[in-house]
Amino acid sequence: LDVELADPDWDREDVALLVVARPTQLNEAEVAALDRYLAGGGRVLLFGDLESVDPLDFTSTPLATGLEAWLAGCGVRVAPGFIWDDSCLNVTTAYNEIETQSSRASLPSRTAYGLFPYITGEGLAKDQVVTASLGEVTCFWAHPLELAGVPAGVRAATLLRTSAASWVVPAATPLRRDRDAMLRTRNFARQTGSEVVVPPQPGNVG
Repeated sequence: LDVELADPDWDREDVALLVVARPTQLNEAEVAALDRYLAGGGRVLLFGDLESVDPLDFTSTPLATGLEAWLAGCGVRVAPGFIWDDSCLNVTTAYNEIETQSSRASLPSRTAYGLFPYITGEGLAKDQVVTASLGEVTCFWAHPLELAGVPAGVRAATLLRTSAASWVVPAATPLRRDRDAMLRTRNFARQTGSEVVVPPQPGNVG
């Protein structure tokens, strides 16, 4: 069921969970409605982005959710850097032409793209309803979450955790699907990137 946050009729007792998927430029009335719903005991699953990335050429355009101040009031900040994880998906970076007995064929050459973290096993919280039944999750151009000043009475729990071989690289990191650029980013992450550190409970989020 799709709802308009500014429409008061959606906020009913039979709404068990509100999913806010990739919001952009929410206005004050919509943010206030979201806040009232949570204050009344509602549950919200929020998927947010800091940028829109074209899936064809991997070019990036900044996004503003309208929830930045509201999240800060909840003690949550989406950090601008990207997570590079050695546990990740491979992407096609080139095609190699080969000769067969009957014809020529193109075989894709694939390279590990650490900006697509692949999370499975212990990286998925089994005690949380959102992730308990999942076997794997792939994140695309993921950002780490930082917690500071979480309000009293608010409990945070980790839903997703990247592998031990993951780092935070700068927001200016090239996103393009180019093998040499990807290898340079991987080396940079391992040498100078900040490790992804999961804060102690009760401050974990995912």
